[in-house]
Amino acid sequence: MMTLEESTRLLNFLVAPDGARLFDIECSPCHGSAVAFSGSEEDLLVLISKGGLHLEMPPWQERLSPGEIDALARFVVNPEANPSGAPVFDQYCKSCHGNRIPTGNTYDETRQAIAIGGAHQTMPVWGDILTPEQLDALVKYTLQAARGTPL
Repeated sequence: MMTLEESTRLLNFLVAPDGARLFDIECSPCHGSAVAFSGSEEDLLVLISKGGLHLEMPPWQERLSPGEIDALARFVVNPEANPSGAPVFDQYCKSCHGNRIPTGNTYDETRQAIAIGGAHQTMPVWGDILTPEQLDALVKYTLQAARGTPL
């Protein structure tokens, strides 16, 4: 009889996707299709395994009008009720966020985050989630893609 941990590991191993699919599913919503990394394989393994704060949002108050920031904040808090913010999101935010609209609790909080920017995306600690085989596949794919190696 297997323990729950053993059966979970076995199931993860059996369904482990390759690095390209892992990147597409788990990484591209924040990183897009471009991969920029110039360190070693070991550095990349540490970065992916440990995750952490590493994406900074620009301070949009320097680029957007107050009206655009308001529309965007309302859209993020409640997209269905505020569709007028969708074009602003598509133009300025989609390149990093993809189709995943971040969640904002309140208008004031969200507006401030959009206006002043800063670290706001925390990469998951993939070392606690993925199997060693999955981590290896993801690291190899990301490193090859960053170096322009044909995949």
